[in-house]
Amino acid sequence: WAELYGRCRQLADVLTQRGLGRGDTVAVMLPNTPEMVEAHFGVPMAGCVLNAINTRLDAEAVAFMLEHGEARIFIVDREFSPVIKNGFGWRSRMLQERPTKDTKVTSIAGARSAARRHVATAEVNTRLTVLFSLAVGLLLVIGLGAMRSASSVVGLEQEGNGWAFFTRQLMAMGFGAVAMVVAARVPYAWYRKAAVPIFLVSSVGLLAVLLVGDRDYGSQRWIDLGFTEVQPSEFAKFATIVALAAVMAKKERRLDDVWHFVVPVATIVGSTCLFVMLEPDLGTTLIIAAAAFAILAVSASPLRYVTMTGIVGAISALVLAYASDYRFARVTAFLDPYADELGDGYQVLQGLGALGTGGTFGVGLGASRTRWGWVPNAHTDFIFAIIGEEIGFAGGLVIVTLFALTAVIGLTVAFRAPDRFGRFLAVGITVWITAQAVVNIGGVVQAMPITGMPLPFISFGGTALVMVMGAAGVLINVARSGVSSSRRGSR
Repeated sequence: WAELYGRCRQLADVLTQRGLGRGDTVAVMLPNTPEMVEAHFGVPMAGCVLNAINTRLDAEAVAFMLEHGEARIFIVDREFSPVIKNGFGWRSRMLQERPTKDTKVTSIAGARSAARRHVATAEVNTRLTVLFSLAVGLLLVIGLGAMRSASSVVGLEQEGNGWAFFTRQLMAMGFGAVAMVVAARVPYAWYRKAAVPIFLVSSVGLLAVLLVGDRDYGSQRWIDLGFTEVQPSEFAKFATIVALAAVMAKKERRLDDVWHFVVPVATIVGSTCLFVMLEPDLGTTLIIAAAAFAILAVSASPLRYVTMTGIVGAISALVLAYASDYRFARVTAFLDPYADELGDGYQVLQGLGALGTGGTFGVGLGASRTRWGWVPNAHTDFIFAIIGEEIGFAGGLVIVTLFALTAVIGLTVAFRAPDRFGRFLAVGITVWITAQAVVNIGGVVQAMPITGMPLPFISFGGTALVMVMGAAGVLINVARSGVSSSRRGSR
């Protein structure tokens, strides 16, 4: 190692003296023939010019610098000797022209430092990926157990089979697992290229549900395909995040112009929210708006534009909440559920009762009494109440902790992303999952009005589960591509 270090160090010193720096191309003449070197190390025979005075870098030294970090040495054989004057002399036509930026030059110490940085970055990426995957996996497992308990009664009533909803959720989880694995392997940059088609497919789906969708619970959100039902608004969450992230990354240097800010926001976010509100579905609209606002907040958009967007969004949410009797009733039930205990406040009170019954450690798995028709939608938007009853405050705290962990990891992944599109994509997905969890749990514990939003990874719902698992896979791909702050790009 000492001899190898000396050879590489000497070459690096000479290169520095001759005016070569990072970004210059270097060629080293070896006694080995090109065929031998290429066969042994897989190094292409190309490059420029230089041969060290009194120094012969052998294949071992070159291979080391090729393998570790940012030093790439192109190897040439004696057939290139005409460009080198005086055999082992320093002056050469190619050296004076400084021809290309394809190759970086570093010392052996620099190569080792780069290798250590690469290993450290890979270790951090692996830890983030594993932790996030474990958190999502635990939420899925808890969700399956809670689904089996919460859906058994409604399954018997509606399907004559207590396992009906559990089986359907298990099948959806299988499709979601495929989506998650595929999304984790597809380079996230692909979504930037496909942003327009993805957004167009989402818009067509939202339009289709308004034309041919099934109406249920006062809202037209589902399209019956015969063998299953799909909910286009779930795909619209992902499509909006992808499209807005792509546009914000592309327009980074032009966002000071108000029109370059307003037009994409109005076109992408405004049109999607309009379609979703026509269903109507205020909860999904709020989640889409929250994810979009988060992307704008971390983009290069001027603070005054982002602030005005937030104010307009907040005012719009209040207007929409009070514009409908149904939504207004939910707000009043949140403020005072006892004013209508058997009406609008019934679901809130039953959920609180279930949580109170569970106490610290719960009444036991499968022992919930509230699931026997006492709380509406026990297997969907109020499944957290059943979880709190069966495994108590401790179990609920575990779920909240897991969602908090996914949020912290997601934001860490976002700020380690190698480019702005990756950062925006990770922020949008993280806020989508986190905000939806907060809205769902907040409605159950009476911290905010009920919106009917499912609890990510846990509540029953095939489309929602597949989409959120696919989005988790995209976040994993961004995590695997993370870089340290010193190497982070600005693209």
